[in-house]
Amino acid sequence: MNNKQKVFTVIAAIVIGTTLTWYLQVYRKKQHATKHAKEFIATIPPVKFIVQQIVRDDFKITTLLPEGASPETYEPTPKQISSSSKAEIIFATGLIDFEKTLTDKIAHNTNASIAILSKNIALKEGECTNTHAGDSQQHNHGIDPHIWTSVRCLKIMADNAYVNIKALYPDSSKYFDNYLNLIRELDTADSAVRDLIKESDIKYFLIYHPALSYYADDYNITQVSIEHEGKEPTADHIASIIKQAKQDSVHTILYQKQLNQSVVMTAAEDIGATPVAFDPLAENVIQNLLWVTETITRR
Repeated sequence: MNNKQKVFTVIAAIVIGTTLTWYLQVYRKKQHATKHAKEFIATIPPVKFIVQQIVRDDFKITTLLPEGASPETYEPTPKQISSSSKAEIIFATGLIDFEKTLTDKIAHNTNASIAILSKNIALKEGECTNTHAGDSQQHNHGIDPHIWTSVRCLKIMADNAYVNIKALYPDSSKYFDNYLNLIRELDTADSAVRDLIKESDIKYFLIYHPALSYYADDYNITQVSIEHEGKEPTADHIASIIKQAKQDSVHTILYQKQLNQSVVMTAAEDIGATPVAFDPLAENVIQNLLWVTETITRR
């Protein structure tokens, strides 16, 4: 091997060695960042949406409630409880049973802040649809938890979320800017919903389970639910609804896929209305409220 070849070999070895060292450092940094990544927990998808709009991609945000699961019957898994105890902030409505189960189990094993987003919201009475084995557990009986279906309530939820984020990161002005942008987007959506409802002159809408009470209050319209007092409706109750809906030419019945569809299908057929599935837990709450409005006001 001549001197030129030797020099080339040494240079190649240095380049390869330097490159490998650089890749190894990058890999270790990524591993370290992943291992020590700051995480927020959101109990349900609408809560995640609010938090995400404020912090954007600065944090990993994990949603506890799986897609398609019912918050009334869901219980957090041991793995979720363990990961939640390591989060910086847990964002919850404070109105759903599984949220209390979670906070009770990690209360003595976490430094996480618990952000209750229902704070300062005037809560509505609701109907408890759960069957409970005993009276020893505490539940929010009689409270409607669907606060995320109201723009007015969403703005208060956003404020509560921002206050908790600011407490940990007081110097991050971008979170305040993002919060203000979210409020503007909610105001824009609110105006669009009001315009659609005003133009349609709608007075009420039909729904199987009363999940839109806060929404109905915001816009001074009536939510008529087929489900009665948290139970399947009686024949007389259904007959009364069908009679009135026929007279008013109601064209749509909203229902949740997780609930009993047979009653909805029968009522829709008798009325001559279209049964439309919707998800009150859809993550993008703004799009969901606009979609609900377009659906119930469509002629």
